[in-house]
Amino acid sequence: MTQIPHLLALEINAFRGATRPFRLAFDPGKRITLIFGDNGTGKTTIADALICLCTDQYGSLDDKSGADKGFLLAQGHEPEELYIQLDTDRGTFMATLAGKKLKKTPPTLPLTLRHLRRSSVIELATAAPAQRYEQLAGYFDLSGIVKSEEALRNLARNTRAEREQVTRALAGLENLLEVTWKNEGSPGDGWEAWVTAELAKDPGAEQAKLNALRAAGQAWERAAIALEKLHDTREQGVSAAETRKISEHRLDELQSASAQDPGLLPLLEKARHYLSATPHDPQHCPLCRQPADHARLLTELQTRLDGMNTLREAVAAADAARAEHERLQTLWQGSLDSLNTEITRLLDTTAPLDNAAAFTESLLALQADGLTPRRRADIFGELHPTLSGFLQGKSLEAEHISKALDQYNLLFQNWRAVRAGRDEAAATATLLDAAETALRVVESTRKEYIENELAAISSEVDALFQALHPGEHIGDVQLFLKEKGKNSLELTARFHGKAGVAPQSLYSESHLDTLALCIFLALAKRYDGASTILLLDDVLGACDEAHIGRFMQVLQEQANYFAHIVLTTHDRRWLERYGSSGDIQLVELLPWSLKEGVGILNIEHGMSNFEVA
Repeated sequence: MTQIPHLLALEINAFRGATRPFRLAFDPGKRITLIFGDNGTGKTTIADALICLCTDQYGSLDDKSGADKGFLLAQGHEPEELYIQLDTDRGTFMATLAGKKLKKTPPTLPLTLRHLRRSSVIELATAAPAQRYEQLAGYFDLSGIVKSEEALRNLARNTRAEREQVTRALAGLENLLEVTWKNEGSPGDGWEAWVTAELAKDPGAEQAKLNALRAAGQAWERAAIALEKLHDTREQGVSAAETRKISEHRLDELQSASAQDPGLLPLLEKARHYLSATPHDPQHCPLCRQPADHARLLTELQTRLDGMNTLREAVAAADAARAEHERLQTLWQGSLDSLNTEITRLLDTTAPLDNAAAFTESLLALQADGLTPRRRADIFGELHPTLSGFLQGKSLEAEHISKALDQYNLLFQNWRAVRAGRDEAAATATLLDAAETALRVVESTRKEYIENELAAISSEVDALFQALHPGEHIGDVQLFLKEKGKNSLELTARFHGKAGVAPQSLYSESHLDTLALCIFLALAKRYDGASTILLLDDVLGACDEAHIGRFMQVLQEQANYFAHIVLTTHDRRWLERYGSSGDIQLVELLPWSLKEGVGILNIEHGMSNFEVA
């Protein structure tokens, strides 16, 4: 059996209303401590100190919207002065202020604190099912299962959405393939059979044929361009030859008319240039050194050159025409060679094709023995219309094959996507089924566990409630999960002969108070037990003296299940009734002041905590 810990003392300083050091020594022989004090004497300070030390909450500050946690510190004190210390037979536990948060030493306590305030009592009894479940869910400690359940629920939700997305995409792909099948005339026994048959074909042979057709087409285009260029250079050469003939004839006519040799022109030009540019003796000839008049000599040279100007122009024109004719002859020869090269390439690329008789005959004509390049070019020009018509047909054939291959590739990609989509849809469906199955198992197991726990708790609650209200024809308390609600906790009871009623509909305020207390006690006893401190903060304001007596009797019977029970009240009936009780430690608080803080009047010894200190 677990050994129950004992509380020794609670010390508070600079916390809330404890403006001076406060110490409450617990009676080691008593499990219940009743703290009595009028409003404003410090009961809340003591309760908040226990809550702040033993839980992650802030006590009464949590109950007030907008409350500043900075007011944990008592007025007129520094943060380092604040401490809360609980001495037990298991060790000492302390909280100090670090910023606006409490630092606890050690960080975790071997004690559990369950506290109930007047507002919580009313809320527990009258709350809506969902809020009631929220209040009590912490007792079941199913956080791990709840997280797993939520993770499974999210997995199922996401997988369901993924399945719908995959299904839509798959339907789109299947519809696309079906439309393609219909556009082809709906052959076979359905689009899937048709796609399978189409993909069973070997596209390699068709691709090779397409490559051969394209190569032949490209060779034909290059040969046609070379032929056109040969024709152009031939026409330009004929024109250049005619221009050369005319220029040379004109030059011959001028030479005959002037009886001058055109070869004399460059000599005269050089002589004039020499005499004009070179320093010399103006009285002698630079060639024979005989006396001569240079100025006169230059004048005569210029006169002869002017007379030969027309001849000079004719010479230049003849030279230019001759050079252009020779250039075009060279260009024509290059074009002829290029055309013959392209014809050879065309013959090579068309050889693998399925050729018609006329085309085959044309190819043989281009390959006849003894053909000169010029004769071959002439034959190619003569056969050009026949070859062009045949190769245009081959171009259309290539276009048809290309479209067929494009469709094959599209069918292949879409069919592969369909198969992948079907696999993904099947895997997603399997995962969804597994997730939904696991979710149902976890959810039903959790609910079954909670239902079983609630049934056991309901029995304990009803036993406690009957002890408080014997012979009053109320009770039969039932806590159960709402059938169609999510995390909703129903509470029903019996009122005289009517069972299954909502207690808040017919029970008095006192009955609702005691019902909530019984639920609180039953939960704390079942799930926390010997290491738990129960803090009941002014919870029975609506009870009459008879029910107060029964309640204290119940508490005394249950006290051995807990580490300690602390009650606070401002109701003087408690003071008068339990002031001399041998089983309950009574602590009466003195009036509070900012100077004196929270103080205790020791009834048994007639001394205050200030005097003891």
